[in-house]
Amino acid sequence: MDYIELRSIVTPQIPFQDVFISELSEIGFESFVEENEYLLAYIPAKNFDINKIESICSHFTQKYLSVIKYGYNLIKSHNWNEEWEKNYEPVVIAGKCKIIAPFHNFDKNYQYNIIIGPQMSFGTGHHETTSLMIELILKLNFKDKKVIDIGSGTGVLGILAGKIEASSVLCIDNDENAISNAEENIERNFMKDKIIIKLVDSKYINKISEKFEYAFANINKNVIINDIGKYRNLLKNEGILLLSGFYDFDLKDIQNEAEKYDFILNEKIIKNHWIACSFKLKN
Repeated sequence: MDYIELRSIVTPQIPFQDVFISELSEIGFESFVEENEYLLAYIPAKNFDINKIESICSHFTQKYLSVIKYGYNLIKSHNWNEEWEKNYEPVVIAGKCKIIAPFHNFDKNYQYNIIIGPQMSFGTGHHETTSLMIELILKLNFKDKKVIDIGSGTGVLGILAGKIEASSVLCIDNDENAISNAEENIERNFMKDKIIIKLVDSKYINKISEKFEYAFANINKNVIINDIGKYRNLLKNEGILLLSGFYDFDLKDIQNEAEKYDFILNEKIIKNHWIACSFKLKN
């Protein structure tokens, strides 16, 4: 598949680059790399709409007085991996977990090495939402616990849960490319015996009868608010829900909706206005 690489400079960078990433995610951009002052964003070429980019940039100028300069180019499918390798650096999280690509070496200085292939799926650890989710996961006890990862992307969160002794992990996503990439990553990390991955539509959650101790959803505010009642039905008593994909100023709206379904805010961590939080079901 061919992709468009959007190369932009957002001024001022903080906090508006993260806001720009969120806006790009809403129109189909799937992966992001920060390279010095540049933000690189990628979208399947067939989904690229320059009018939407211009509209977002105009909105930023009017609402935030922020300036976005950008250019774009086509990346043919045959040189996608080469492009990623030029920009892809390992990510270390909480001093325990190192996310590497297949062309990197294992690092024995870290408790967990996770191999994630450089393809167009969300969840390489480079973005705050993924790294913050991983920080929360590293604090929890997964031994012999069942986990569901909703909108699993590369599968990185489910893979980590498997490595820290979850008994089983169900990863679900509605994107074929993400599923294909996650299947490869699960195999790379020797997790095929623990992780089941499924390509599903938005109605699939309602059909799941199995109950889990943990549920992950690193998606976005609107989807989480709409589906949080469904997440509640997936969890056992005192189950834990880990959420990210939204900003710290959105937490109140998320929390208000969560409380309707007997969730209590347990912990939150914030970085560059992005937030990840855990909610626990009441007894």
